[in-house]
Amino acid sequence: MEIKTASMTGGVATLSRHLTPGTQVQLRLQIGMRNLQATALMRDSRAQDMAFEIVDMNLDERSKYRRMLAETSPTVPIIRAPRKATSFP
Repeated sequence: MEIKTASMTGGVATLSRHLTPGTQVQLRLQIGMRNLQATALMRDSRAQDMAFEIVDMNLDERSKYRRMLAETSPTVPIIRAPRKATSFP
């Protein structure tokens, strides 16, 4: 399984075989020297890609996963809306 996109709640992966949506799987992710484990449910199926939803991950693993996502995701500029002027009577 190759994960194409990932977030804290799930992602999209390319699979070598089809899994029925709703199938529970144990994910073992290795990124560099980090190993993470989570339980996920397979969701939508499109061609060879399948969406998955992370349904269980202990707090330590979730913390590692959050850091890994932050390190590997591109930085997005924060755009702030201009403040509305306040009028006083």
